Order: sequence, then C-alpha cells, then structure tokens
Amino acid sequence: MAYKRSGDSANQKTAPSPKAPPQPLGSLELSLFRSVIGVIAPDWTVELHGFCAGEASLIVCPDNGEDLTGPSFAVTRDSYGFKLDRVHWDAMTEVGLYATLPDVLAAIRRELAFCSGVANSATVTIH
Repeated sequence: MAYKRSGDSANQKTAPSPKAPPQPLGSLELSLFRSVIGVIAPDWTVELHGFCAGEASLIVCPDNGEDLTGPSFAVTRDSYGFKLDRVHWDAMTEVGLYATLPDVLAAIRRELAFCSGVANSATVTIH
C-alpha cells in the first residue's frame, strides 16, 4: 500500500493570491480628462484632489463653480472600476459605476448635454 508524504508538492494546491488593490488616480488620468473635457466643455476645469495619494479623485466642475452653470462631478477608483458622482445644489448623487474611463467620460458628456456653454457634437432636435 502506497502512502503519499505530506511534503509531496505535486498534490499541494497553491492558495490564490489576494487581488491587488486598484492603482490610485493620477496624472495620466488627469491629462486624459483635461483633454476631453477641454473639447466638450471648454469653460469647465478638471482637478485631482485627495487627502492622500491612494484616495485621489478627479473633480470636474464649471470654472466659476456656480451650480447655475451645471453640476460638478467626482470620479473615484472603485474595486469594480470607476465611480461617478454628481454634485448639484449641495446634493451628491451616484451616477453609476463604469469599467473604463472612456465610459465615465461618455456619462459626463451625456450629463452635460444640456448645460450652457458645453459643446455637443451630437445634434439634438427638440419639438
């Protein structure tokens, strides 16, 4: 009768490695957002804010910071991808979770479609 030793590496399973935490938002994402927002909303600004580097957020807001101009947006990295929140009239609302930054930018563009001073290449007919 054959016995396997407990030290036999052929039968040992390797424990799955813990998922690495997502990389914080940084200058690369800031550049991407500034270039796109500069085209679709030239009177808006994008800044990188955070209390520490691991929890940085991209903030998109009107240059004048006025709620009359439109809402502000906060983009944070989430375990799924990216979380988008809208801040308007001192109320924060979650817009959604997105897998990629281009998805986040598309959502912001939709949100800004009817704000004054925002370029919109898609023609909208209102009857």
